[in-house]
Amino acid sequence: VLAADRTHAQVDLRHQSAEDGCGWETLGQTGSVTWEGVVSRSYAGSVDFGAAAVSLQALGLFRGGNGGFELNRAATRTEALVMFLRILGREPAALASTAANPFTDVPDWAARYAAYASAEGLVQGVGEGRYDGSRQVSAQDYVTLLLRALGFREGSDFTWATALDDAVRLGLLSAGERQLLAQTAFTRAQMAWVSWRALMTPNASGKL
Repeated sequence: VLAADRTHAQVDLRHQSAEDGCGWETLGQTGSVTWEGVVSRSYAGSVDFGAAAVSLQALGLFRGGNGGFELNRAATRTEALVMFLRILGREPAALASTAANPFTDVPDWAARYAAYASAEGLVQGVGEGRYDGSRQVSAQDYVTLLLRALGFREGSDFTWATALDDAVRLGLLSAGERQLLAQTAFTRAQMAWVSWRALMTPNASGKL
């Protein structure tokens, strides 16, 4: 039995193993973990968001560059768009798309993603042919995309203005996770973590 104090695990947050994608959560003041077979364990002083990145990489959904995952860097609007399409399962369609890219400021590696998303009405630019893709995306922005991906209706099930609170109500985030996202800058580590949560969350029809 493991006491779920703030040294071992943050209360009201989910925790995950990078090796096999398994997870556990503490929603009260104490928690317990049961396992079988040969395992090793260690304690960290903070939540290991990188475990989600490793799990998503295994699924082909999260990739790094020459600098690796770059988990501590702020996530951009372009990266959020690409992750959104991958979570939707539309990456193959985006890469096969012949739609014209209406945005002049999207890097070449993301051009077909942006062209497809624009043609499908999934995203809009900021005017004058710009997507502003290098600008930092906020947790509120990205959670809005994920709620759309889960099939919830913007304007009735949730709104952008209340996206983080709505995400708690709709099961995407716990209250503790919502608080953490609201208090810190939104990084690539957090983008991976919230994306993993979306894969583990029932959609608007109640299906995983």
